[in-house]
Amino acid sequence: MRLKLSIVAGLSVALAFAGCTPTRGKAETLGSLPRTSRVPLRSFSETQPYTGLALHGNHLYAGTPRGVVRFTLGSRASTRISAKSGLSGNRVSALAASSSSGVWVATEGGLSRYHKDVWTNRPLAGSLRSVTAMVATSAGVWCGSKSGIAYYDGAKWSSYLPGVKVRHLVGDQSGGGVWVATEGEGLYHFEKGKFVPHNVSRGQPLRAVRSLAYAMDGGLFAVGNLSADEGKIGDERLIYYDGRHWTIFRVAPGARLRWVSLVRGRVLLAAEAKGGQSRIFALKRADLSLRGPKKPPIGPLRLAGKRSSTAPSRYPVPYFYTIALELWLPSEATVVEGQGNMVMIGTRGTGAIVYDGKKSTWYRTNDLTGDTQRFKLACETPDACYLAGGGGRAYRFDGQRFARVSVDADANAKVLGFALDGSKKAVAVYRLGDKLVLSRHAGSLFQRVVELPIKTPHGAPGVRFARYAPSGELWIGLDYADKDHEVRPWGVIVIKRDNSYVMHRSSLLPTEDRKPGSLALPDDIRDAMFRKDAAWLATGNGVCFVKGTRVVLHTENEGMQSEITYSVAERDNGEILAATFGGLGRLVGGRWRFDLGNLRGHVTRAVATDKNVMFVGGDEGLLVLRGNERLSVRERDGLSSDQVRDLRIVGNALWVLTAGGISIIERPVNRR
Repeated sequence: MRLKLSIVAGLSVALAFAGCTPTRGKAETLGSLPRTSRVPLRSFSETQPYTGLALHGNHLYAGTPRGVVRFTLGSRASTRISAKSGLSGNRVSALAASSSSGVWVATEGGLSRYHKDVWTNRPLAGSLRSVTAMVATSAGVWCGSKSGIAYYDGAKWSSYLPGVKVRHLVGDQSGGGVWVATEGEGLYHFEKGKFVPHNVSRGQPLRAVRSLAYAMDGGLFAVGNLSADEGKIGDERLIYYDGRHWTIFRVAPGARLRWVSLVRGRVLLAAEAKGGQSRIFALKRADLSLRGPKKPPIGPLRLAGKRSSTAPSRYPVPYFYTIALELWLPSEATVVEGQGNMVMIGTRGTGAIVYDGKKSTWYRTNDLTGDTQRFKLACETPDACYLAGGGGRAYRFDGQRFARVSVDADANAKVLGFALDGSKKAVAVYRLGDKLVLSRHAGSLFQRVVELPIKTPHGAPGVRFARYAPSGELWIGLDYADKDHEVRPWGVIVIKRDNSYVMHRSSLLPTEDRKPGSLALPDDIRDAMFRKDAAWLATGNGVCFVKGTRVVLHTENEGMQSEITYSVAERDNGEILAATFGGLGRLVGGRWRFDLGNLRGHVTRAVATDKNVMFVGGDEGLLVLRGNERLSVRERDGLSSDQVRDLRIVGNALWVLTAGGISIIERPVNRR
């Protein structure tokens, strides 16, 4: 996809966005495997969007509708701060930070300040409604809203610009002033105790301004629109102010400049193509003072401009060129901030990115899936999927978002899994007290089907997986937490069509006798795959084949490189595949061979097949194998993590469960 940038002086250039999401075309199967375009991939890890970001000390502060999440930089550790722990409210609308004045948080309940390890709260200024932008100073904080701007100096509020809709704020280099970007009234600058407008009469052409940034030379950059209508085609501009005059840079229709900021001494600019993904560039001013012809600088995004109407003819027009960074702005970005040496990007459902000029690091709570090791998923259609997520919560995916859903009127229900029955309806598996309960989706509600009093050596059971066999029986893998909180396997329970059930496991309770029909299967059953009237089980003791009362356990004696098996799948030719700790195996003539994809000795945790294509997940991302081709999708391509835990094919999409959340891939391809 290419983004065309027109220069007012008559020049034009084209910018190739190697990372833009392709537009959707006709439906294709996963097996079609296009080879050239980047993968259309969506990732999800958070259940709440990030509404503000700030850095302070060794921590990243992220605002959400459920309080502030404080991440420790360089680690996965995080702490949630809410009204219960000292915040003025839970719905955070903006954040700011200063090394001297601390962290400032605006919520529906007022203004909170974290300073010297203590949270203090006070009401917002009466002139402010919901705060939309903040910038901290050495002693206080500026707060902008849809109804004006106010400054809090640590003791009292001072209000300005009533009725002005504030979009973005940036502190000026004097340390106490501020530049204000508005939705329809251009710019304002706080000078000598009052706000001075910068609009058309002063040579500043923008009315709707999205973002502001200072340059190292003291100049100011802004991006926005000539009109108050940000959707109007053809009036996007980048402008530069050197303290006296404005220079205007034109952007051609189809392009959008989303954001500009100063980071590590460089001005960074995000430019968006029609596909929705923005690449980030570093602006560099060209040195045209050298003798010789004045040639426009070269670069992937060539910039040149014209003087504003108020600038004298002798005013030298600056030229800039850009350096493309290995950093993209996600289409679902909700907030972008530059602070010190860092770029911070908050998203709607995948956490926050911190870019230090060399590498990007994701920060996530991963509260959508938590430490879930296998998909507990039932998709009635690709746009109606039910997921058992982290913390015993259930979610419904509508094709775009994950939203909480209730499976029982009892709020204490802890959802442990979902399965899809023979009529393509989702069945929830959850725990109420010491009972395991099943509820079936009917209309807009879930209705209880059966309650099972399952006993374990310690406490209530957990669920590893839940799958329906072609016979209509529901197989549920069980575990439990012992007195030391170690998770222990507890075999499988098979629930028959009449809701009677039988347990299969090798271990028995001291007071328990093996019941009729119960098989001595391995306790450590991790997943199941059904083929006609037989079951193939992935266990910690090898691959277990079950047909009726016949049980065959495939171990190292049958050629397994490792008996620790995570997943089992079947190819179109009937060949059985096993993802194991020792690589990807295939069963040929009763023996296991580990000769696929050069994966012998590599940990593979999941395998799925679609026509003649195999998808393999492990600790090094996702591999797509077709014949002699070996293609990869990694975290650098947008995968939520390189540590893949499970795979599931849903319609024409591949769902990937990772340590960082869920990624949904429609047409997996390799990184170019």
